[in-house]
Amino acid sequence: MIRSYGDSDMAALRDICFHTALYGQSIEPLCGDREFIAEAVLGYYTRFERESLFVAEADNRVVGYLTGCADTKRFERLFARAVVPRLLFRFVRHGHWHRIGVWRIIVAVTVLGLRRYRVVRRIVAEYPAHCHIDIAPDAQRTGLGSTLLEAFFDRLNSHGVKGIHVSTPTSPGKRFFTKMGFVLLSRHPAPALAGVSPGEVWLMGKKLNERV
Repeated sequence: MIRSYGDSDMAALRDICFHTALYGQSIEPLCGDREFIAEAVLGYYTRFERESLFVAEADNRVVGYLTGCADTKRFERLFARAVVPRLLFRFVRHGHWHRIGVWRIIVAVTVLGLRRYRVVRRIVAEYPAHCHIDIAPDAQRTGLGSTLLEAFFDRLNSHGVKGIHVSTPTSPGKRFFTKMGFVLLSRHPAPALAGVSPGEVWLMGKKLNERV
């Protein structure tokens, strides 16, 4: 079942995020602070665009989610203004400044973010929306990802949004978004973290009002 996000879902989303944040694997080898990771990955969506956040349930438990954004330029403004200060506060208060694993995450995210930003600013007018899908390992390959994405497509189409882009580093993600009608727009190297590297991150886009 796909439904809208509610406050009671946060613990499940935090857990799924933590166990998939490192290129689809657990990020615990680099950072054990689930709140810090959740703030970085989920903070904007749970505060500013809950209407574009969908969860998937199976057997009476949350097993996946889609964080969506209809306007990436708005996301960038609010993330810098409201989410980054929270991350900096937690970074200092919880002593992450002397943890090498957290610094590795910061460097990798900064490098990837700068590479992505250079491309996104060229394509954002044509593909203004973006999303991210996370499915718990034991619920993957069950069709939930496509159902979550279709729910978000319906929302974007109802608001006249003309395109969506995604970033995906993993081979299953690249296959999935290709199957869902996305095309490759750009690719760039992905740094290895804790011995894990997918090789390349793909930035992919899809024009909306096109059905799969």
